[in-house]
Amino acid sequence: MKNKRYLMLQWIKEHSLILKLIFFGSVLVFVANQVANIANGMSWQDIWQRMGQQSRMTILLMILAGLLGVTPMLLYDWVTIRVLEKQGKPKMEKRVSSCCVGNKHDQQSRRFWWCGRSKSAG
Repeated sequence: MKNKRYLMLQWIKEHSLILKLIFFGSVLVFVANQVANIANGMSWQDIWQRMGQQSRMTILLMILAGLLGVTPMLLYDWVTIRVLEKQGKPKMEKRVSSCCVGNKHDQQSRRFWWCGRSKSAG
């Protein structure tokens, strides 16, 4: 019995990347399917109308529920950074992705696509 459990655990460890990709892919397909079903059944006008019918308290509770759902991920990141800093790991340098820069060869002036503002490279 122990041997079978050990072999199964070894197989899972060896194929963990594939299993993670399958899990992520299946969740992604499920979410895309549900979003498509919702999008087919509603228009943006319907969504805005429904949001307008909600009380401020309900909207506030939805925002709080969303923040509460994201909090574990943020705490995990914060704790991970602190643990790595205590172990003496160097901080990663912050980089601007080339997809966010209008002209990646021009290092003097960067134009960000999301706001259209320029930022001087310092």
